[in-house]
Amino acid sequence: MSEVGLINALTVTPFGNNFLIIAGERRYKACKALQWSEIPCNVMEATTEEQSWIMLSENLQRKDLSEVEKAETIKELLSSQGTKFTIREAASKLGIGKSYLDSLLNLAGYPTEVKAMVKSEKITAYQARPLAQLGSKHEPPTEQLQVKVAEHIRDNHLNYDGAKEVVQRVNDLPKGVREILDVSEVKVSDVIIAITKLKT
Repeated sequence: MSEVGLINALTVTPFGNNFLIIAGERRYKACKALQWSEIPCNVMEATTEEQSWIMLSENLQRKDLSEVEKAETIKELLSSQGTKFTIREAASKLGIGKSYLDSLLNLAGYPTEVKAMVKSEKITAYQARPLAQLGSKHEPPTEQLQVKVAEHIRDNHLNYDGAKEVVQRVNDLPKGVREILDVSEVKVSDVIIAITKLKT
């Protein structure tokens, strides 16, 4: 940056007698580190709500934020907005696809143990996506079941398609068998193997 300059100016909004940075905090810090006396800025009038959307959109581009951190930040903002925006409208405001926003919101709703696996890179957010298909609208999965399936994905190094397949196999299990997974130490792999043997 010291050679080519600042490619994208900061975005700021008036704040009392000063300005508040709503996009470009890291660029600002880099400029300060280079001891620049002047930093290019785009000044815009923005409400508190607009500032939140712009700042979140900027944060979604950061590579040092995990998918879990992005997901939880988005969920927090949308929760504060109530039903003001549809998922499609929110995705448009954030500059991301609706399906990606859907997957992030699903991730934010997973049990803490599952999010910890994603955050520690034991499984990827992409591998975890099929967990959203566990259960049904009338019989949503328990947290215990979600964690067990995530552990199965992790332990067996399943890719997205493999994770999707095991979710379908768990959904196809008789209700009584799924309930055993919820309340016992039985692993998903043990149940799948047992069911497979019974069918042969």
